[in-house]
Amino acid sequence: METSIVGGSKAGVNARVIRAWIPAVLAFGFFAQSAGAISISPSPSYDGNYTVYHAQLGCNSYWDEFGAQWDVCYYLTEGTNGSPSGSWSSGSSHYFSGKAEATYSYTTTAHYYSYMWGVDTWQVVEGPAYVEVDLPPPFPDATVAPVGFGPTYYRLEWSATNATSCELDIIWINSNGVWLDRYTPTVGTSGGYNIYPRTNPYVSPSNTDHVSAKVTCYGNGTSDYQHWPNLSF
Repeated sequence: METSIVGGSKAGVNARVIRAWIPAVLAFGFFAQSAGAISISPSPSYDGNYTVYHAQLGCNSYWDEFGAQWDVCYYLTEGTNGSPSGSWSSGSSHYFSGKAEATYSYTTTAHYYSYMWGVDTWQVVEGPAYVEVDLPPPFPDATVAPVGFGPTYYRLEWSATNATSCELDIIWINSNGVWLDRYTPTVGTSGGYNIYPRTNPYVSPSNTDHVSAKVTCYGNGTSDYQHWPNLSF
């Protein structure tokens, strides 16, 4: 967009001096958009998704009464836990999804540049506005069920929510409480595992009396688990 800014005429040296320094010092007010406060919805966010509404971003050129060109650009900047993390130069709203747990800030800034007046400066026009992303902890959502007579084995299944990975901890134990074996694999966020009894010829008694089964899942900077300490055979 092109705009010509023309002031009223005044005679005299003093008037010419004033008109010479006003554009360089105070002209920013002529260019400022009608900006309100930045708004964010929802705030806080419990799933990492939200929308930031702000002034229209982009660049415009203006000419003052002396024929000097002014270029004005508006940007949205983001901070994550106090550190710069992003910048955008177009649009009047931005939708964010899958954000990690943190505190995010948003500020609209204007960059004013005039070669003739020797001006190259930045000014905050909106914000900062803050949004807290508070994600729920992971949950394994696991179940254990006996299969067959005795039972023959236990079926362990899990389908975790809000998790990025899970880990099993299966311990085979004899009647004296001595460990016969242990299995601790890292697994996906959903799956299943059949727990059969095991033997260990180097331990007495060598047969499995019971099993301890634990599923731990990790995500959003924390963890949660489910534990069955005594699955009897």
